[in-house]
Amino acid sequence: MTIYITAVISAAAAILGASVTPITTIYQNARHACRERQAQHESAVRDACIELLRAAWDLRTMAANSHEYHGEEMGARLAEIRARAAAASMRWVLIATLAPGDLGNPANRVGMAAEHLAVERASNTDLDRGRSIRDPEFDEMDSCIKDFSERVVAYFSG
Repeated sequence: MTIYITAVISAAAAILGASVTPITTIYQNARHACRERQAQHESAVRDACIELLRAAWDLRTMAANSHEYHGEEMGARLAEIRARAAAASMRWVLIATLAPGDLGNPANRVGMAAEHLAVERASNTDLDRGRSIRDPEFDEMDSCIKDFSERVVAYFSG
């Protein structure tokens, strides 16, 4: 009877010993996949943030340049401002889905400021004369861009 118990114990030890390596490999692969997904997520968030900031700055620059412009293409310039505002608005939605709490709200504020700037530029432009009738209001946009930039830096620093 002792010989049978010894054989069972030896067989169990052999099976357990043989299964430790595959279990360890599975665990290591799972951890590697998790780290890979986290790195891909961070990269997607970073790219989306940079795209939003680029879109916001491009819009701001276009609004400033359109104010200096006087001519027949003012309607086309306003259309470009609206398109750039829409691009900024689309990008904040992506950020809100990727990082809703930390970056979603400030990204939303940038998107809203972009829309407000586009509306402000349209309402302060005389298309008949092809010129801006009032200086652009950049305070909201500048404040939102600054706040979002600081939060992005903090998000990736911490």
